[in-house]
Amino acid sequence: KFFTTDHTARIHNPVGTTSIRLEVTTELILISSLAVRNLERAVSQTNLMLQDIVFAPLATATSVLSKRQLETGVMLMDLGAATTELAVFEEGQLMHAAVIPIGSQLLTNDIAIGVRTTLEIAEQLKRTVGTALSNDVKAAEVIRLRDFDPDDHDTIKRRELADIIQARLDELYSKVTDELRALDRDGRLPAGVVLTGNGSRLAGLIDYTKATLKLPAT
Repeated sequence: KFFTTDHTARIHNPVGTTSIRLEVTTELILISSLAVRNLERAVSQTNLMLQDIVFAPLATATSVLSKRQLETGVMLMDLGAATTELAVFEEGQLMHAAVIPIGSQLLTNDIAIGVRTTLEIAEQLKRTVGTALSNDVKAAEVIRLRDFDPDDHDTIKRRELADIIQARLDELYSKVTDELRALDRDGRLPAGVVLTGNGSRLAGLIDYTKATLKLPAT
């Protein structure tokens, strides 16, 4: 957030200044009151005391982002199971936050449908032989499903698996790009993208992020 006084814009701390007009630009993060009550009830039933509720990317940012990254401009991209959460920082402040309803579980679901296997096997395929870069997979590479399920004697091309994964990633990253364009930060974050969350472990995802968002990525 930042403040604007009579003739000065983007003041982070207006205390001590003199002006007639004071405006504030801030980012509102909303959550269902029912979800909050359910969370409070679940915590209280464990005999723990809930001190505060924090938007997850803000909490993650305090542990994984450096002061320099926060100042120069960076996007935290937290790939969870059900959603992907974004937090864009600049000049040490949260500039924008968004939640995209596409997470790593959707990749698993797509693999299960495309390969005609169980969700458990699909998750193993994603973690062990899946990749975000289908063009880097040799056309001759074959996956024997019996290596994951003794009762399944089918084989699939590894590139087919990668194509399934990349199709869903293309959808996700298209929405991420839309968020950055709305901020006029598409390809314009010097500190790039920092990937977190369980979904960020996917092989090739960092290189895919660099190529797709045209930004540094770690």
